[in-house]
Amino acid sequence: MSAQGESGHYISFWLSFDDIWNKWDAPHYLSLAEVGYSPPAQNPLHIVFYPLYPWLVHATNFLLINDIFTSAIIASLACYLIASWVLFKLVDKEFGDSTIALGSVKYLAIFPFSMFYGTAYTESLFLLTTVSCFWFLRSEKWLWAGVFGGLAAITRNQGILLLVPILIEAYLQRNSVPLKNRIFAILATASGFAGYLFLNWTIFGNPFQFKIAQQQNWSQSFGFFADNIANIFQGVLTDTHSMVFGIWFPTIICFFAACYLLWWGRHRLPASYQAYSLVYLLISFSPTWLLSGPRYMSVLFPLAILTALWAGQGQVRKQCVDTILFSSLILATYLFTRGWVY
Repeated sequence: MSAQGESGHYISFWLSFDDIWNKWDAPHYLSLAEVGYSPPAQNPLHIVFYPLYPWLVHATNFLLINDIFTSAIIASLACYLIASWVLFKLVDKEFGDSTIALGSVKYLAIFPFSMFYGTAYTESLFLLTTVSCFWFLRSEKWLWAGVFGGLAAITRNQGILLLVPILIEAYLQRNSVPLKNRIFAILATASGFAGYLFLNWTIFGNPFQFKIAQQQNWSQSFGFFADNIANIFQGVLTDTHSMVFGIWFPTIICFFAACYLLWWGRHRLPASYQAYSLVYLLISFSPTWLLSGPRYMSVLFPLAILTALWAGQGQVRKQCVDTILFSSLILATYLFTRGWVY
């Protein structure tokens, strides 16, 4: 093949790669990285997407290469790799066992929806900010915990839930950490979400404009998780094959698997991990018309720790878990390329 032919082959491959991975939420984030939120008339739906990831992609594009999609992939993969390293350090600190730490990183990597770590989505950045917040909390470095809590809260809506472990650790460490440091972490985390509300108000004159956009365009409002699970079971019986196998079945499996792991590990993780995981699970499954529940679970890192602990109970169990999760990842990735996974 000639050099020109080889070049054309590579270009064709990259265009196909773009077609496969640049879909659903990704084009919105890329547009925000290029042009920002203003003027709102250009795309008023953009306000539902939190700003930190688009800012990171914009900075990566400015500093490294002049290709917004490639910049997003680089930013996401970099965040994922750093988050994996921080998770290893965190688990090794908590358990004093590098085997459990490596297992946690492995199960984070082969979670069935981990392909989102390398796409133009917020998963990797949110994972990095939340794991880092826990690392600094458990290391009693509260100023940095507050910084990463605030960054998580301006990355996606679940970031504000870091107030739960922060408040628990603030109480548990009340005799060893100055009050002003604990207050700073609380306020810094809250300020991330407040900054997002301010962004809504600045552009639309309504700090809760994002709720209107979610309701009007995605039929999403805050509901009760049990009602959602019941509706999902109904969807399994009545919906199309793409919805059943791409969304409803994985959502049900992820929800009940997470519930089991949290129940099984209720005495195996510190209270702040358990409380954060439970609140995160219930809140994440509360929006009506829930399309991305499994993706939300991919960044609930305590589940990776609990999976490593559970799988470590025996070699056969570990091999079964590895096989099931990796096979499910391949299937989920294929379904995403078909447009069946959100």
